[in-house]
Amino acid sequence: MKIVLVGNINVGKSSFFVRFKEGRFEEVLKSTIGLDQCTKEITLSDGKTVKINLWDTAGLEVAGYMTSNYYRFSKGVVLMYDVKDRDTLNCLNSWIDDSKPYIPDQAPFFLLGNKIDSFATEIEITKQDAVNFAKNNKIPEDQVFEISVKSGKGFKNFIDSVANILSRDDNHVVDNAINLRVENQNNQNKLFGCC
Repeated sequence: MKIVLVGNINVGKSSFFVRFKEGRFEEVLKSTIGLDQCTKEITLSDGKTVKINLWDTAGLEVAGYMTSNYYRFSKGVVLMYDVKDRDTLNCLNSWIDDSKPYIPDQAPFFLLGNKIDSFATEIEITKQDAVNFAKNNKIPEDQVFEISVKSGKGFKNFIDSVANILSRDDNHVVDNAINLRVENQNNQNKLFGCC
């Protein structure tokens, strides 16, 4: 199940991706521009397994290269913000608008506040602020989370919850790649795989 990770720069998306992929926190990450993805099997409490294919923008949002291909075939969207920066929550409205044309109507949004390991005096966004934002955007309260990618607090609970929610309805999007026929200059058809 393809899940895309969106939000402003410096909210912790790439660090989240590294924790998902490698189970560790990396203090300093090299800036790259491109797409990164990782698939992991998550075992649910009922013993079923769900494959989550997480996609990270890896700097594409900075370069202005976000395209429909990033969102295509997504079964869910993780909207990440920094609890220390109110603007990162407010800007999620544009990320929601950006993704909606390319995802199925029933694909869930998950609201994810990061950096809860910060000092209380640094935190600008409370859990209630996030719940209010979610309500205004028709995101159910059980899809609002807070984590610390750095310490790992709340991370496993978030991933397990996403897997559980997505497993409830496994028919919104086809996971298989589609094939496109493209005609080259010699009028020969070639078969290309697409995300």
